[in-house]
Amino acid sequence: MWKWSLYGQANGSYELKYYEIIEYDADDDRVRTTHYNSDDKVDGYTRYENGLRIELIQFGINEYGEPDESIISHRIEYFYDDEGNLLYSLFTNSEGHVHRVEN
Repeated sequence: MWKWSLYGQANGSYELKYYEIIEYDADDDRVRTTHYNSDDKVDGYTRYENGLRIELIQFGINEYGEPDESIISHRIEYFYDDEGNLLYSLFTNSEGHVHRVEN
Protein backbone atom coordinates (compact mmCIF):
# COMPACT_ATOMS: atom_id res chain seq x y z
CA MET A 1 0.00 0.00 0.00
CA TRP A 2 1.18 3.55 -0.56
CA LYS A 3 0.19 7.09 0.34
CA TRP A 4 1.19 10.36 -1.25
CA SER A 5 0.82 14.11 -0.77
CA LEU A 6 0.48 16.74 -3.47
CA TYR A 7 1.06 20.45 -3.07
CA GLY A 8 -1.14 22.66 -5.25
CA GLN A 9 0.46 25.54 -7.13
CA ALA A 10 -1.24 28.86 -7.82
CA ASN A 11 -1.27 28.07 -11.57
CA GLY A 12 -3.34 24.93 -10.99
CA SER A 13 -0.48 22.46 -11.30
CA TYR A 14 0.60 20.07 -8.57
CA GLU A 15 3.95 19.06 -7.13
CA LEU A 16 4.65 15.75 -5.39
CA LYS A 17 5.94 16.50 -1.89
CA TYR A 18 6.41 13.00 -0.53
CA TYR A 19 5.05 9.49 -0.62
CA GLU A 20 5.12 6.48 1.70
CA ILE A 21 5.25 2.72 1.23
CA ILE A 22 3.36 0.89 3.98
CA GLU A 23 4.27 -2.73 4.78
CA TYR A 24 2.02 -5.20 6.61
CA ASP A 25 2.65 -8.61 8.18
CA ALA A 26 0.61 -11.78 7.59
CA ASP A 27 -1.91 -10.69 10.27
CA ASP A 28 -2.51 -7.38 8.42
CA ASP A 29 -0.73 -5.36 11.12
CA ARG A 30 1.38 -2.48 9.89
CA VAL A 31 5.09 -3.20 10.46
CA ARG A 32 6.86 -0.37 8.64
CA THR A 33 6.22 2.80 6.70
CA THR A 34 9.09 4.03 4.54
CA HIS A 35 9.05 7.76 3.77
CA TYR A 36 10.29 9.04 0.38
CA ASN A 37 10.83 12.61 -0.77
CA SER A 38 9.78 13.91 -4.18
CA ASP A 39 13.14 12.78 -5.64
CA ASP A 40 12.45 9.11 -4.73
CA LYS A 41 15.02 9.21 -1.90
CA VAL A 42 14.24 7.51 1.41
CA ASP A 43 14.18 10.25 4.04
CA GLY A 44 12.97 8.23 7.01
CA TYR A 45 10.80 5.44 8.27
CA THR A 46 8.32 4.51 10.97
CA ARG A 47 8.50 1.10 12.65
CA TYR A 48 5.51 -0.69 14.20
CA GLU A 49 5.07 -3.65 16.55
CA ASN A 50 1.71 -5.35 17.01
CA GLY A 51 0.20 -2.57 14.91
CA LEU A 52 1.46 0.19 17.26
CA ARG A 53 3.90 2.87 16.16
CA ILE A 54 7.17 2.25 18.04
CA GLU A 55 9.74 4.49 16.39
CA LEU A 56 10.03 7.23 13.78
CA ILE A 57 13.42 8.07 12.26
CA GLN A 58 14.02 11.13 10.09
CA PHE A 59 17.28 11.16 8.13
CA GLY A 60 19.52 14.20 7.87
CA ILE A 61 20.83 15.78 4.68
CA ASN A 62 24.37 15.07 3.45
CA GLU A 63 26.78 17.43 1.68
CA TYR A 64 25.11 16.63 -1.66
CA GLY A 65 21.72 17.84 -0.42
CA GLU A 66 20.28 14.32 -0.25
CA PRO A 67 18.80 12.37 2.66
CA ASP A 68 21.46 10.15 4.22
CA GLU A 69 20.55 7.07 6.28
CA SER A 70 23.80 7.37 8.23
CA ILE A 71 22.70 10.80 9.53
CA ILE A 72 19.74 10.76 11.90
CA SER A 73 18.12 14.17 12.09
CA HIS A 74 15.73 13.15 14.84
CA ARG A 75 14.08 10.12 16.40
CA ILE A 76 10.73 9.73 18.13
CA GLU A 77 10.11 6.67 20.30
CA TYR A 78 6.59 5.78 21.43
CA PHE A 79 5.79 4.02 24.71
CA TYR A 80 2.50 2.28 25.56
CA ASP A 81 0.81 0.69 28.54
CA ASP A 82 -0.24 -2.98 28.52
CA GLU A 83 -3.55 -2.12 26.84
CA GLY A 84 -1.90 -0.30 23.93
CA ASN A 85 -2.63 3.24 25.12
CA LEU A 86 0.10 5.73 24.32
CA LEU A 87 1.87 6.82 27.52
CA TYR A 88 4.41 9.23 26.06
CA SER A 89 6.63 10.04 23.10
CA LEU A 90 10.35 10.67 23.51
CA PHE A 91 11.98 13.03 21.01
CA THR A 92 15.77 12.94 20.56
CA ASN A 93 17.92 15.13 18.34
CA SER A 94 20.78 14.21 16.01
CA GLU A 95 23.22 13.93 18.94
CA GLY A 96 20.90 11.53 20.77
CA HIS A 97 19.90 14.07 23.42
CA VAL A 98 16.30 14.17 24.57
CA HIS A 99 14.78 17.49 23.65
CA ARG A 100 11.10 16.83 24.27
CA VAL A 101 8.73 14.39 25.95
CA GLU A 102 5.04 14.47 25.12
CA ASN A 103 2.18 12.62 26.70
